[in-house]
Amino acid sequence: MFARKNQPAHAELLWNVEKQISQRTLGQVHNLQIEARDNRVVVRGCTPSYFVKQLAIHAALEVLELKQAPLELDMQLRVLSRD
Repeated sequence: MFARKNQPAHAELLWNVEKQISQRTLGQVHNLQIEARDNRVVVRGCTPSYFVKQLAIHAALEVLELKQAPLELDMQLRVLSRD
């Protein structure tokens, strides 16, 4: 779920990033949060593996490149340990 932090212009872009990450990772990013801050898209969540984290990064970059958005991507995904 993403937050609309006073950025209605970016709402569709954020929704597309969230959708792409969810589809690409088959919903394996838990507590997914996406928001726009300054000139950045911030993605937060937890993944079960580094592979899923990599999938999420590529999914987000794909959307940003497709939309030719002049935004930086800040991925703050934590990989959960299986201890």
